[in-house]
Amino acid sequence: MSPRILVIDDDNDTHLFLKLALQPYGHEVISAYSVSQGLNAARRRDPDLVVLEVAIENRAGFDLCRRLRLLPGGRARPIIIFSRLQQSGDIVRGLELGANEYVVKPVKQQEIVERIHALLHYDKASRPSTILVTSAKKGVGATTIAVNLGVALARYWREQVVLIDADIPGGDPAVHLGMHPTHTLADVIDYGYDVEPELVAGIAYEHKSGLRLISAPSEELEHPPEPDFLVPILNAMIGRHEYAIIDAPLLQEESLEVLMHLATHVLVVTIPEVPALRRTVDLLTLMPEYVAADETEAQITVVLNQANRAGGIPLENLPEELKAHRIAQIPFDPGRALRSINRGVPVVMRSPRSHLARSLRELARSLRMPGAEDEPRCSLSSRIRALLGQLSPPSDSSPA
Repeated sequence: MSPRILVIDDDNDTHLFLKLALQPYGHEVISAYSVSQGLNAARRRDPDLVVLEVAIENRAGFDLCRRLRLLPGGRARPIIIFSRLQQSGDIVRGLELGANEYVVKPVKQQEIVERIHALLHYDKASRPSTILVTSAKKGVGATTIAVNLGVALARYWREQVVLIDADIPGGDPAVHLGMHPTHTLADVIDYGYDVEPELVAGIAYEHKSGLRLISAPSEELEHPPEPDFLVPILNAMIGRHEYAIIDAPLLQEESLEVLMHLATHVLVVTIPEVPALRRTVDLLTLMPEYVAADETEAQITVVLNQANRAGGIPLENLPEELKAHRIAQIPFDPGRALRSINRGVPVVMRSPRSHLARSLRELARSLRMPGAEDEPRCSLSSRIRALLGQLSPPSDSSPA
């Protein structure tokens, strides 16, 4: 089960701040806005940790800290006072009444997260490296990029990779991979934060490359999913996958905000045409608002798909807002890309020596975690073919 954090504070901004800080780690955040609400939530929800503002209701939070310690299980439950009160007397009083930590507002998200994780003995090292692939315009090839990145990481470097189709209604990645999953995200979304690893494993289908796919349902859900619906699913993958790739083009602002906090890398896919570039600039302008408070903000890469397309905007003439970020160029090869999609075989498998496939593999290489082995882990059959090639005598024939 996900750790439950009870936040007792009368300030809406603090609740939002902590929710955005903690939910990417899979924590369930319980909100209370008064002393009575806080006591009731502590009794009924049995939180793993309490974050308390002692200034609420004319400093009644100090007595609340004492009362929380008297509840069943309260002596062992960590309490962090997160308060606007910063006088030394207030800090001493809070600690004497039983708080484990006293943190004065404001702080960066990462600082409060680290304090909470220290008290929960929470190890985040096993969380998968999360790569968000998104775009500001449909039809720019974001799904093609996401699918081939996943296949490249799984096939060439033998990484444990899951690709999540977060575009509901969706199903396009399954088509790209030639797969026909019978279970989708629709089977687990309703579980909310109670989703178990076994449930997630049951909807993750393995492709012959080693990549696992969690597909989106092909039809609209009866009730639209919450913006944070992927948080418990990613949390269930802790210790099971090294990479999670999220294919999520055209995100709503609320969903983008949540996913930006989840992501290690963000790939913004665009093409060299004016409408797509303008929308991409708008999206990039929006993104820093969602990561500025977090010292571990995601690395943003602009993926210029169809980079050498005839009549396209050349790299040197791209808007300065794009050139401020790392840019990865993927060549224009529409025939090869289209054949790969229609046959359900990603281009990095179907045409591995093509310029298009090599560019996609190089992009995958650049996203691998620091310290990872750089050279691809060749399969046994590949090593045998390479060895036989070294032993074969040179041919006297010339190419036609």
